Amino acid sequence: MTLTEVSTPDAAPATAASSAMHTAILNQLAEGVIVTDAAGRITMVNGAAAAIHGVARLDIEPDDYSKTYHLLTEDGAPYAPRDLPLARAVRGQTVRDERWRIMRPDGREVLATGTALPLRDASGAQIGAVLTVRDDTARDAAERSLRELNATLGERVIERTREAEAARATAEAANLAKSEFLAAMSHEIRTPLHGILGYADLLLEESAMPSTARLSVERIRSAGAALLTIVDDILDFSKVESGQIELVDEPFAPESLADEAVAIVRATAERKQLQLTVDIRPALPARVVGDRDRLRQVLLNLLNNAIKFTHVGGVRLTVSAVAADQGRVRLRFEVRDSGIGIAAAKTHLLFERFSQVDRSIQREFGGTGLGLAICKRLIDAMGGTIGVDSDIGRGSTFWFEIALPIAAASSPASVAATTASPIAPRRILVVEDVPMNQDLCRAVLERGGHRVDVAPGGAEAVAAVQATPYDLVLMDVQMPEVDGITATRLIRSLKHPGANVPIIGMTANVLSHQVAAFAEAGMQDHIGKPFQRDALFALVERWATSKPAMPDLDGFHRDTFNAIAEAVGPQVIDRMLAKLVRELEGRLGPDGSVLEREKVAFDAHALVSSLGSLGFDAIAAQCRVVETACRAGGEYRDELARLHDLRRKTLHQIAALRAA
Repeated sequence: MTLTEVSTPDAAPATAASSAMHTAILNQLAEGVIVTDAAGRITMVNGAAAAIHGVARLDIEPDDYSKTYHLLTEDGAPYAPRDLPLARAVRGQTVRDERWRIMRPDGREVLATGTALPLRDASGAQIGAVLTVRDDTARDAAERSLRELNATLGERVIERTREAEAARATAEAANLAKSEFLAAMSHEIRTPLHGILGYADLLLEESAMPSTARLSVERIRSAGAALLTIVDDILDFSKVESGQIELVDEPFAPESLADEAVAIVRATAERKQLQLTVDIRPALPARVVGDRDRLRQVLLNLLNNAIKFTHVGGVRLTVSAVAADQGRVRLRFEVRDSGIGIAAAKTHLLFERFSQVDRSIQREFGGTGLGLAICKRLIDAMGGTIGVDSDIGRGSTFWFEIALPIAAASSPASVAATTASPIAPRRILVVEDVPMNQDLCRAVLERGGHRVDVAPGGAEAVAAVQATPYDLVLMDVQMPEVDGITATRLIRSLKHPGANVPIIGMTANVLSHQVAAFAEAGMQDHIGKPFQRDALFALVERWATSKPAMPDLDGFHRDTFNAIAEAVGPQVIDRMLAKLVRELEGRLGPDGSVLEREKVAFDAHALVSSLGSLGFDAIAAQCRVVETACRAGGEYRDELARLHDLRRKTLHQIAALRAA
């Protein structure tokens, strides 16, 4: 298509020559170009402009332009002739990038974008106008399609995201339901097992039991222990499979770890009359850094298996350092037994889940086939290796090796602490709502030489730690009204020395998220039900202190008190302290209250003598301050508040003296 020049009859030959050159140039442009003279008559149209309008020539007058092509604004409104971009440029206006619609003769609608400018000569006089126009129909359609595609993709992304969120929520709900089921299942099975195994252990300690009865109790205990192992294996495997195992590195003594594990299983070995020994090889570092609890779990699994499959002989645990380099040591733990042994060709099955080398083993010994699979997952997670050397009839040696950093050497004091003499009697509060469990815990602890009080609920526990200086609190969790977690938080929030008492969770709730909740509430440790007596005593030894739960109150002269106590004897001094408690609780009103001035002065005066005679000099002096302020008619409420605070602390000091 060629550029069309619209000429008037009087056009000069020179103008025609110039237009020919312009034609050659403008015909190469992709955009349409329309030129008018100063009067608005179209004088030049290139091929692109004619094509946009759908004609071969564009030679109509400007006034007829909008009528012929039905020009519409972008929004679809008809243009008035004066408002056409080119007409406005003829009047000297500038129009840039305006969009409009052209209705072509063939019925096709074109979306156009154009710029119209006045043409001026060198002197600035307007000599015409020029319009450049491009067909944006295809581009607009492409952009619209792209927008629609993007919108569709966006909707799909939103839909997929919504589906993914729904799937995630469903999975989380399923995991939560599984966790809640496992927690409920574990608690409901462990709770009766706690009584079965606990009372069986107490019966087995009775030396006068007939042999036939002893055999029956041993079988009861064995069946209960087998069920507990199955429950533990299911819970541990669930944690491993869901990736919930978290390793906690801390310094520990390998020798102490070995001794503790052996101590826990010793009673089981002794019931089978098996010899259980520990062999600590030379060059073993005093302390290393690793997950002590997980290593103990693996050791206990291997030791319990060895005892289970050994009828005659014994089990030996050997701990050695096989290599050391640049502050790290490779430890090797071996559990060797004289049991039934395993065919060498089948040992590879041992560490697979739900696998046992022989169906007859499951029939005779029970188990889930998960224990060793869990051990392997744990050792793998710690970067170690685990294996077995065995043959039929020759016993087995299960071993694992793990490289750990060597910890800084302990001070002599801390080393001495780890090798302390047998556990001293402690004052222990057992918080438990089930009478059977109360009696069992009391019996086990009292046989260990401890003094035991029982609180039947959380509220009673909070009151008890304020009345008596305990060395340790064993806290059940699932209790009506005030549960163990709430009770622990309340104790930790007390403005009282009892807030610092060690609290150990003693519960059938043993899942990792439950244990984390115990720690968050302020419990130092936990022991699962059913507990092993030696494991319980190890926790008592670890957390209880032989020192009083609180230091002497400031202003309490122990020498004065001791002199009186020695002179009158323990029974009389206890009666004197009991009377003083009644006096303190019966006078001066409740904490925070303000009595009449005369009553306060009378009560404060009445307490001075009995307090001072037993060495409670600080509170006796404060009683004098309050009495003086009241009798002088001065302000006494602040001093009374201080006296109330001293009274509370003195009552706790008296409780410690009476419990000692």
